[in-house]
Amino acid sequence: MKIPTLTSKKHKILTHNNIDYYLFYHPVLNCIKNILSISDISQNFTLRFENFKKNTEASLPNGSKLLSIILYSDATTTDTLGKSSLHPIYISIGNISTKRRNKSDAKQLLGYLPILKVKDKFEKKSKDFKKLVRLTFHNSMKFLLDPLFAKKGIDLEVDNETYWFFPRISTIICDWPEAATFSLVYKSTNSNFPCHFCLISKTLLSNTDLSDITFRNNENMQEYFYNDAGQDVSLKNIPNYFWSLPSINIYTATVPDRMHHLDLGLFQYQIKFTQALLQKQDSSLVDNLYEENKNNVEDFVENRKLSEVYAKWNKMYMMSRSEIFTESDLENFQKDTFEWAKLFVEIFKLHSSSNLKFPKFHSWIYHIFESIRQFGAINGYTTETYKSLHKDFVKIPYQMSNKKNVEDQIMKTLKRQDIINVINKKQKKKKSTKLLNFSSKLFETKLTEAYIYFCEKINDPNINDNMIKGFDQFLECFDDFLDNILEVKNIKECDIIIYGTATLENGSIIRAKNKFHDKPWFSNVAISMDSNESSDYQSDEGLCYGKILLMAKIEIKEESLLNLALVQWYDFKFQKNSYLYNCPLLKLVELYNLIPIETIDNIVHIIPRFDKDNEYFVNKYIS
Repeated sequence: MKIPTLTSKKHKILTHNNIDYYLFYHPVLNCIKNILSISDISQNFTLRFENFKKNTEASLPNGSKLLSIILYSDATTTDTLGKSSLHPIYISIGNISTKRRNKSDAKQLLGYLPILKVKDKFEKKSKDFKKLVRLTFHNSMKFLLDPLFAKKGIDLEVDNETYWFFPRISTIICDWPEAATFSLVYKSTNSNFPCHFCLISKTLLSNTDLSDITFRNNENMQEYFYNDAGQDVSLKNIPNYFWSLPSINIYTATVPDRMHHLDLGLFQYQIKFTQALLQKQDSSLVDNLYEENKNNVEDFVENRKLSEVYAKWNKMYMMSRSEIFTESDLENFQKDTFEWAKLFVEIFKLHSSSNLKFPKFHSWIYHIFESIRQFGAINGYTTETYKSLHKDFVKIPYQMSNKKNVEDQIMKTLKRQDIINVINKKQKKKKSTKLLNFSSKLFETKLTEAYIYFCEKINDPNINDNMIKGFDQFLECFDDFLDNILEVKNIKECDIIIYGTATLENGSIIRAKNKFHDKPWFSNVAISMDSNESSDYQSDEGLCYGKILLMAKIEIKEESLLNLALVQWYDFKFQKNSYLYNCPLLKLVELYNLIPIETIDNIVHIIPRFDKDNEYFVNKYIS
């Protein structure tokens, strides 16, 4: 299946305070293939670049193409109290047009970075712990991204044609603290050189007349680092992973983000200082506010100027949202920005305890224009379009977990949701196998009573372990099915009837019974996936295998009758050497789905491997 979550993995990054920390991830090449497999991506995909990317393109071997990689990283809280956090990182492709790339499906979850816990408040403040946090981040990035940089490049299919690509990381979208982590400069805005773009002194951050700026780059930062002088330029004493990568200057690649710089940053300051100014000049608001300084207020600001700074802000902000910038547009944008900046400093400097020495202020007025020249319009690298991903990949899956081993549970939840989405697509494309009838009615309950009813059955000593697993997973899988397939959010009532036998139109008889001729019988089945969707998932020539735990007919008022099977999935035991004696070698995994019975292709003969734990053969010699 073209679903990265089906190949989710975890990798141990370190052990700290006797706790093992894992990187939960999807292989980066699979993520890229998933994006390229989207039906309309090829129509919005370029193989030629301008400006910065064109220079990078020129450094590649003849006949190869540049694959521009965009990363977005942002730690976020998972609950309303902010007591728990996850650190997702996403990937997209810069070859895709901005408008198409800003849609959610053109981005893929790459993984969840480990978040280290402290044993006490003293460790939290210690230099060693802070260094370990940053080292862990860069080690994680190395593990995630190294597969991109094979010496011979990689072959990828776009619009049914194979191209020879060399991936290069072009832009990294993040907020200011995260940019400091990527570039390994000091996070504190009070450090001597707080800007990760350049070596501007903190005393000059509000200066709007700078003419000579020394920019950071991989070469001069490595020179400081290897001469043990990193502290002289506010550089952490940790080797930066991105120094080793081709064609990336990590200090410019971490582009200024409009939402954090403007919406959540400078505009909030402007509002705050305006409020302070109004309170100082007059406690009452009148129509002819501040036409003249009648009360002899020190540092009085005329109403005209106060209105003007907001007018100039609006002009600058609207210009920042342009889809395309010519050089003339960029010059006008720069002119408008500096006009606002000079007036902002003139009016509000005395109302700021730091005299407006904000790294974001300096970064916006001095570095955004070069970022546009190198990487294109700001709309192509803003966190605004990525923030919504947190809902699907963090907030909702977290709420569905039991708050323990959260990353592992979230990966399984996403995997389960994606499986039923793919099965649903397959069902729409392919003529379904008809269910002729159910037989051997076993249990019946209503949805409102199902939890108590299933708990009773789970504790019934006469119920087989497979059916117990089915009862335990049913309601969670049903909830997923309703959300992802029927898109039904609220069901007040429905009847759930569980059967032991189902007969398909092709003659297959599927069973999920505690006793059939005095023995438990839970059928194994094959489900075919679209061949275009199976390249990322290790399938057996397009077939996926599962064990039936329960079968149910569900009657929902005002909805079509549902004939569902609760499946526990098999996966290949080993990613390499997946076959033994020409038969697929499988293992049962803790992954469950409710699927329409009509999507089942056939029953299959799966037998346990003698004297081995959780190893099974698909017996292909019996039809």
